[in-house]
Formats: sequence, C-alpha cells, structure tokens
Amino acid sequence: MILDDVRTQLRAHVVLSSTDLSDAQLNEFIWTAIERLQQTADWHYQENTIQIPIAASSYTGVPLPSDFVVEAAVYQFMPASTVQPASLIPLARLGSRVDWAVYSTRQDRNESFPVPAPEGLSYYIWMGQLWIVPSTSNAITVQLDYYSDPPNPAQPSDSTGLLGISARAVLWGALQLTYLYLHEVELAAAVGEIYNQLIDAALKREQGRRMGATKYPRTR
Repeated sequence: MILDDVRTQLRAHVVLSSTDLSDAQLNEFIWTAIERLQQTADWHYQENTIQIPIAASSYTGVPLPSDFVVEAAVYQFMPASTVQPASLIPLARLGSRVDWAVYSTRQDRNESFPVPAPEGLSYYIWMGQLWIVPSTSNAITVQLDYYSDPPNPAQPSDSTGLLGISARAVLWGALQLTYLYLHEVELAAAVGEIYNQLIDAALKREQGRRMGATKYPRTR
C-alpha cells in the first residue's frame, strides 16, 4: 500500500473529498499514526541490508546509507563460483581508527615476545563512513546489515517505513485521528479498538524487524 492509497481509503471511510480533507491534513494524521507506533511499540528502527563495492588498494572509507543508524553486522560477500555457492564471511569490528592503528602495529610494539601481524579483514566506522582494513589487492564486495530510520512517506507513491511493513495498522491509526478531527468521538473509539488489535498482530508478526524488541516474544 502506498501513501496515496492510504489517503484515498481515509476519505472513503469518512465519505469526504479532497476539498474537505486535504493531502496535507491526511499526511499529518498518517505521520502521527506512524509516530505513535514508533513511540509506543519500540519500532523506531528497521532492518536493512546493502552490498557495497570496495575498490582494490582502497585507503578511503565509503559513505554509509543516508538512513543508517547503527550496524548489525558487516560481511565480505563471496560470489558463487563453479566450486562453491555464494557465502558471507563475518568481519570483526574495531572500535575506531585508533584501534586499527594499535592493532596494525602491535607486532612492532613488543620486543620481548613476537606478536603475529593481523590476519583477515576488519572494519570500523568513522565520520559517517565504513572503512575496511587492511586494504586488499583485489576489489571486493561487503554486505552491510544495519538498522535504518526511514523518513515518513511524503510522495504519493511512497511506501517507506512502517507504511511498507504494516500498512493496515498505519491506516487505522490515521483513521482514528481523522474521526477525532471530525469530532466523531464514538467512531474514533471503535476504530481505536481495531487499531490496537492490528498493532498487536503486527508486532508479533514482525518481531524480527524491530531493534531491541522484547515486549512481544515470537511464538509459533
């Protein structure tokens, strides 16, 4: 369901036209419903994933996605070949650029006991960029699994964020606000009951999409 579909259904429920309820007014109701879901249901962030090419011998970071909040994991993506299927190799996380400076030179710091040089790839996040260290002689692809904070839907064809995950909950939440705006208190209360049921069902179904969600355990 896209934003324009939600606005159309809201007007159909209350039997009003765009002259009586403008797109801007309905957008406010929809955005408020989304904010209520975020605030009351611990549903601020959502899962996302992206594959990022890293050039050979690259000594610079790559920009993080615009909706990035925090990473869940970073992998080196190994494409399928004639002898093995595609696979993901987890990369170790370093706290910062300083950690990499210490880690990469540790074999030169201990004169009493030999310390092996770092093996494998690691990553750190610095100044809004993802850095893969050490640099490699061949181009590689990394997969970034992260939590995102998508913007509210604004264009008619948008289906971002919670609107793309649980459109019915957003619709009924916005409908409750629409009835309150029209001073239809009893209808707003009735719609609110349906809205709460939809929220409960959506939270149980989409447990894995919510960062740190513990209130609604997944059940079979």
